[in-house]
Amino acid sequence: MKILVTGGLGFIGSSLVEFLLEKKNSSEIHVLNHLLTEKTKRNYDRLRDRVRIHVMDVCDEAGVSALFERERYDTVIHLAARAGVRESSAIPGIYRRNNIEGTLVLLEAVRRHAPAARCVLASSSTVHAEPVTSFYGLTKKVMEQMAELYCRLHGLNIVCLRFFSVYGSDCRNDLLVGRILECIREQRSLEIFGDGSIRRDFTHIEDTLEAIRRTIQTPIQGFHVMDVGTGENHSILDVVEVIRGMRPLEVVHVSRNREDQEVSRARVDDALRVLGFRAGIDLHTGLRKTIEKTPQQMR
Repeated sequence: MKILVTGGLGFIGSSLVEFLLEKKNSSEIHVLNHLLTEKTKRNYDRLRDRVRIHVMDVCDEAGVSALFERERYDTVIHLAARAGVRESSAIPGIYRRNNIEGTLVLLEAVRRHAPAARCVLASSSTVHAEPVTSFYGLTKKVMEQMAELYCRLHGLNIVCLRFFSVYGSDCRNDLLVGRILECIREQRSLEIFGDGSIRRDFTHIEDTLEAIRRTIQTPIQGFHVMDVGTGENHSILDVVEVIRGMRPLEVVHVSRNREDQEVSRARVDDALRVLGFRAGIDLHTGLRKTIEKTPQQMR
């Protein structure tokens, strides 16, 4: 099986590539990613001898089409996106380009050159907000609608997985757990937006990767959308208190961002029914695993 992972040098993407390599399932893994950050460059150096990496912008229509025509992928996992709620209203054009136009380029390449491929598209818990609260959430909602249309018009097979507050030792530093790790490392206070009562379904990266693995191994026809989370939620302060049981951490409260959802929690029934997937890592265990895998200077 030949697998393409777009965004395969990011947090979830590079973790997924490592996860698939560890499974030793004889798949040929390809990665499509820009080298825009120091982290993606480090991941490139770490993975380049074990997978085929195509340094390319997912919005490069000619380049992506030529790649698909040449490689004829069996499985496509589309993780490439501009992520983050707070930035999205300040630079909506970049989010539109990366998340909507990039997905359209990918869908066209699949339609033309890999119509039988199993496709997984990374969506987000933010699409559940009614009405939508952020431009980022809007781009993900449009992405899902485009995928559904392509399945209906062109017979593609696509599963959109809505990820919920994914965290782990290498997560982005604009996410809560990533910011906490950075604050511990730099010995500074954590800024909490609002009173800390916002609740999220925090999902450990290992559970997220297992959900993706089950999705690409399950013969699913047509279009489907599933939440990937624990089905439970915890407040920001809950996370802080768990971390404080392992490491010293000071907090300061700042104004809440009005684009933040008040509450998010995954609806786990579909993933359990279709994939047999149930998240197995609770918050305390996941945060402990995250701390244990952090660089030595944090210990």
